[in-house]
Amino acid sequence: MRPHALRVLILSLLAMPNAFAEDCLDPGRPLLDAETEVVDFYLKEAGASLERAVDSFACSGAVKPETAARYFRAAGMLQMLKEDNEAATSAFATARALAPDAWYDDFGDEARQLFDAADVREGEGTLVLRNLSKQDRVFIDGALSDVPHKVSPGIHLVQVTGSEGTAYYARVAEVADGEKAEIAVPDQGGEVPIAPSPQPAVKPDPQPDDPEGPWAAIVGAGGFGGDAQTVDSPGTFLGDEKSAGAVVGVASFGNVPVSNGIGVQWNAALPVQLPNPLVQAAVGPSIQLGSLAVSAGAGVTALSVVEGKKRRTTLAILPHLGAIWTKQALDVGGTLGWIPWSTTARIHTGYAVADFGPAALRIGAEAGLARGGFQENKPGNRKLTTSNWRAGLQLGLVFGS
Repeated sequence: MRPHALRVLILSLLAMPNAFAEDCLDPGRPLLDAETEVVDFYLKEAGASLERAVDSFACSGAVKPETAARYFRAAGMLQMLKEDNEAATSAFATARALAPDAWYDDFGDEARQLFDAADVREGEGTLVLRNLSKQDRVFIDGALSDVPHKVSPGIHLVQVTGSEGTAYYARVAEVADGEKAEIAVPDQGGEVPIAPSPQPAVKPDPQPDDPEGPWAAIVGAGGFGGDAQTVDSPGTFLGDEKSAGAVVGVASFGNVPVSNGIGVQWNAALPVQLPNPLVQAAVGPSIQLGSLAVSAGAGVTALSVVEGKKRRTTLAILPHLGAIWTKQALDVGGTLGWIPWSTTARIHTGYAVADFGPAALRIGAEAGLARGGFQENKPGNRKLTTSNWRAGLQLGLVFGS
């Protein structure tokens, strides 16, 4: 947690004027939507519903503490599913402090354990609200608050009501222990006053952790590769041949969502230089499971089998399973394909070390293995079997979130 900072839990700051109070949405409706959507794993929709809930907090009356707790429970569940346990614990701690016995059973046992273990941090911070009118009242987590606004470290729901007792401003803010967090409150007309008091920068949740964002990488691979071949005839072992050489290649892999957690995933590697080339490629539909995207599709493997001065190329089309897991700048992925006479596997991992806007510089490592064969339909019926491997480092670019 960064001191002197306010952080919005759900990617937005909301400050709405009360000019349209007659059209204000009941907070219970978007809160129910958010609870249902996180259970069904619709994370983007749940985040949008929580934003609508804060919209409604900014035009309704002061909410009850139980309603604020309901918001923070759903927010904690969303952050847990996004694998941000620090943010989830912070939200659950606030919810538990407001309503320790309230729970939504469909959130499951794992979330309940995190909720029960979340305690409000010791210490005290101060919220300083600028540009308030004499008749304004400040409510924090549903309770009327007097100056100075002392709160426990963590996240809190702040509402400002006008002379009629209806809120015209709402914000989810984070306060650090021993620190003052300043908020410049807009006028009821929605305009921020000229030359407001300085505010700490507000940083949204990091976008690279969005599990549903498009993600792809193009990398160059360098290292060593080799092959081991066995030449057989019926009942006779003829011998092994082994070789090794440098690998310079290009790889591409990624996962692009299409709709409702369904996407397209691919994984391919093509060496530019190798005594006996190994080509591995696979593509198929994918399903997004949090930070993990899994796929089932088809792939192709090409091997070069050498016997003396002769070179034969085997080509196999195989069913493939694949997966790519991303966590902010880190990625891990791989594919596996198999049929009785051919097997292929590939794993890779990398880390984005520098951001250049739409792309980031990535370093990583990979390893690949494939096995194939060639049957001679001639007297002797010889069978040539080759196992080819590759391992090396990667340097390239990663795109998307």
